[in-house]
Amino acid sequence: MICIKCKIEKQKHKFYKTPDNSLSEICMYCENGNDDPDFSKPDNGGEPEIKNPPEENQEPEIVVEELPEKVTEKPHKNKTTKDVLCGFKPQNGDIQQLDLSVIDILHVKNSSSALAKLSKETYNSTGVQYNNYLEETNQSVNIDSIKNYLYSQTWQPSTYNLKINALKKLILNQQHFLGNPILSSAIQEAFKQNIKRVKINKSIMREDYCTEDEIKEIVSKNDEWIGFIIEYLFKTGCRVSEMINTKLVNIKSYNDTTEINIVGKGNKQRTVYIDPILYFDIKNHFFPKVYLFETKKHTPYDRSNVWDYTLRAGIVCGIYLNPHKLRHSCAMHLKHQNKDSKYIQQYLGHTDVATTIEHYFHDKVESNVTQLFS
Repeated sequence: MICIKCKIEKQKHKFYKTPDNSLSEICMYCENGNDDPDFSKPDNGGEPEIKNPPEENQEPEIVVEELPEKVTEKPHKNKTTKDVLCGFKPQNGDIQQLDLSVIDILHVKNSSSALAKLSKETYNSTGVQYNNYLEETNQSVNIDSIKNYLYSQTWQPSTYNLKINALKKLILNQQHFLGNPILSSAIQEAFKQNIKRVKINKSIMREDYCTEDEIKEIVSKNDEWIGFIIEYLFKTGCRVSEMINTKLVNIKSYNDTTEINIVGKGNKQRTVYIDPILYFDIKNHFFPKVYLFETKKHTPYDRSNVWDYTLRAGIVCGIYLNPHKLRHSCAMHLKHQNKDSKYIQQYLGHTDVATTIEHYFHDKVESNVTQLFS
């Protein structure tokens, strides 16, 4: 048998048997790209030199081997990812409770700024509720227990979405998963596939804000100090947390206006304005030392109390009122004064103008649409 590639005769060759049961014409050494261990090729490209030549008149031995079957390797499954998707199981077992101490090191998304005090309170209350639920129901931290917890009560859509965000962030920052991008990605995917956020219509309709005349009516029918709080929130568009944290050192009053520097969400700063008369009325009533609005003990007001004050003030006039409705009222008033979305975005402190447009710049389809066609 002669290899048609190396042309070597009378030597020990190994040939493969082809699928049609005949012998291949190329020896195993040429097939695999290796030289026969018993032969070497000279540098001059001539005939190979036989190291161990067979005896004269001896027939070369032919060894036939079956062509090995191809083995296709199956892709390796990442069991860790699968475990995390099913139950957030690190190597040392199930997580029975969330470590809420991580709240102190959490940051605002896409920022190095720490979470605001209110956000920390929200994360902590959600974590405490979830941990209590796990203990009461004898469950561990996983997708199923999160879903069961969320479905255990009836939440407002915005509250429901807020709790999803809080739990996801708390879990991603547990010591078991920090520094492991594979596990973090698996957790993100598990939330995305199994826990859906509620879509909320954020358009501000007529019942969601008060007109300037309605604000004046509420102010006139309530105690003077409550009227100052309502006026301030309406004219500045501040969030209640921004109002109670307004400091005197951040206020400059001029003849025709009073300029107030506000520290908002994510420690972002902006400037709002009120008239000097309202500013001095507030100072003369509350006698503040550090904050613009202070209690008799010179401590800042509690946000829940401010919500309660505005709610009761609105009831006097048969109007449902709260600090955030006053913020919407400010925005809609500016819109009715022909201010554009960019102006309102900057005044209210929205991160994205799309939020402003979604809230305040929309038209409700009504039956008079027929009049738009000839």
